[in-house]
Amino acid sequence: MDSKDIAASVCFIIALLSTTLAGTCPPKCRCESATAKVLCRNKNILKWNNRIEKNTTVVDLRNNKFTTCPALSQYKNLQTVILSNNLLTSVNQTCFNESAVLKHLDLSYNKLTTIPNMTGGAEVRTLNLTANQILELKTIAIYGLSQLRVLILDNNGLAIFSGEELLQHDDRLEVLSLRNNNIKCFCSDLNARLFSSAISLRELYVSNNTLVERNSKWLIGASNLKVLDLRAAYCSFNYSVENADEGWEFPGHSESLFSLDLSQNRLHTFGLGAFSGCKNLKSVNLTNCSLAEFQPGQLEDIKKVNYLYIDHNSISNITPTLFFGLSELKVLSMEQNKLHSSTLSELYLGNMHDLETINFKNNNIKNLDFLDKVSFNNLSTLLLDNNQLSRIRNLNKFTSLKVVSLRNNSLNFIPNINKLTKLERVNLAQNNISVLDFDNFWLTSSSVTINLTGNKITTVKRGLLNTLSDYQTTWSVNLMDNPLRCLCSEKWFKEETQRLEYNSSLLRLYENIRFDCPGANDMFFNISYALEKTECLFIHRDVLIVLGCIILLLVCCAILAIGMTMGKRLERRQRTNTGGGRMQTDSEKKLASDFNEKRTDHSPSFMVAEKDQHLKDAISLSNLKGSMVRLDNENLKPFFREIYV
Repeated sequence: MDSKDIAASVCFIIALLSTTLAGTCPPKCRCESATAKVLCRNKNILKWNNRIEKNTTVVDLRNNKFTTCPALSQYKNLQTVILSNNLLTSVNQTCFNESAVLKHLDLSYNKLTTIPNMTGGAEVRTLNLTANQILELKTIAIYGLSQLRVLILDNNGLAIFSGEELLQHDDRLEVLSLRNNNIKCFCSDLNARLFSSAISLRELYVSNNTLVERNSKWLIGASNLKVLDLRAAYCSFNYSVENADEGWEFPGHSESLFSLDLSQNRLHTFGLGAFSGCKNLKSVNLTNCSLAEFQPGQLEDIKKVNYLYIDHNSISNITPTLFFGLSELKVLSMEQNKLHSSTLSELYLGNMHDLETINFKNNNIKNLDFLDKVSFNNLSTLLLDNNQLSRIRNLNKFTSLKVVSLRNNSLNFIPNINKLTKLERVNLAQNNISVLDFDNFWLTSSSVTINLTGNKITTVKRGLLNTLSDYQTTWSVNLMDNPLRCLCSEKWFKEETQRLEYNSSLLRLYENIRFDCPGANDMFFNISYALEKTECLFIHRDVLIVLGCIILLLVCCAILAIGMTMGKRLERRQRTNTGGGRMQTDSEKKLASDFNEKRTDHSPSFMVAEKDQHLKDAISLSNLKGSMVRLDNENLKPFFREIYV
């Protein structure tokens, strides 16, 4: 072997070794070389000794049966490791290369009892430990996680904090999620200093816990907090007049806070300066907090709020100046309270120039007089379902309205909204409207959906269709569950539908409408096209019932006629068999007897001739008597049998 062959062999061996060392795709896995991913999901893998490409950045091993951390310490390019839904009991710094920067490490749904200690190991940015068995939380730095940005500890049963401070000044934790645990107090040895150095913390989620103290300043230090989720975070408080002044107060001071969720807490009331530490709030959710009233000035510290939700409480009285100063408010929602018209009539809303949505559903409002004093140029949604409104007279002033919902009130007429050129949806279902009259709609937008289900509409106002023909409109009208009567016989209705045949107006009706007259659907509204001149079609259920009765009567008559015909035939046959009811005479009996005697004494040819002669005699005899002769069947059978032989 010369030197060239030796060199070629060495090169081949080196190439083979490098390929082997570089690794291949493990069995049961799928590898994506273009994205440097190794995907081994749902394979019931117990151990991991496989080699993979050194440039791999993503390893997905979710839904397997690992009890110990797989050997991934050789791969310094790893960025995402997913080990959720396994049987891991411990993870430490030896699992990963110390030079790796894990942007996402998912260890959720395992059996870990402590946070992994990554001291001297890989740098972790996001750590998901949801649904493990971690009951105690120590200072984050102890775990070597000073570079951690996001820590998720939901559903762990966490209840104890060790150490004076959860975070240090140089910790970079921005998002901490502690949902669905058993936290009663953010304190250690009764010292509420856990967040005193949490200057980097931006989002804190503590929903569904059991916090006891509602006015403890446990959040002091988190001065840069932006989002605080305290939904269902507090225990129920025994509220009484004696402790009314001990209402909830914001547990710290954060002028950067813009979202606060306190929903589903039985707080009953707030302290006077409850929101004094968060003057830049943009969204406040006080839904289902067992609130009965607000004291004057309780909302004056949140003048920059855009979204205010006070739904599902028991508020009946509001001080006139409660919302005074909330000039940047866009959404005001007080659904499911006990508001009255008298309460709202004195309410001052005049400075809310940016208001876009008013939601006062499920209250006791009888009129909208409180809107007379305001002018909301940007109001686009008005929700007043399930109240006691009987009249509405001032909606035209809100020219930006797109959605108006007045379901389940006491309206007798369609309200005047003919200047709302941007209108898209109107819900007037379940009111007391009896006449279909669109005079108050004609100047609205060219495309609008109108819900009039469950009213008392029986007829259409005369001239309605003539007016419609002058506009280029495309409307959808739902008149289900209305007692509409047929207009087919109305002369004016036929004339107006003829006019609509030559324009582009469309008035579409939903297909599930129930009428109290035949032909109303086809005559009044054509489902897919413009109103056209059509003939009344009997399609209503009452007409079908009448037609069914007529058909049933005809069938019964036919059956009766058939029965009578068959009876007559049967009677005629019986009369034929009995000779018309006449007894045999002696001559007939003698003729039959002679016939029987002779048929046994003569030859077949003679018998045929003789029997033929007897038959002629019998027929002649019968004709003479004016009736048919009854011939004995037993006697005639042999006769006819021999004749046809």
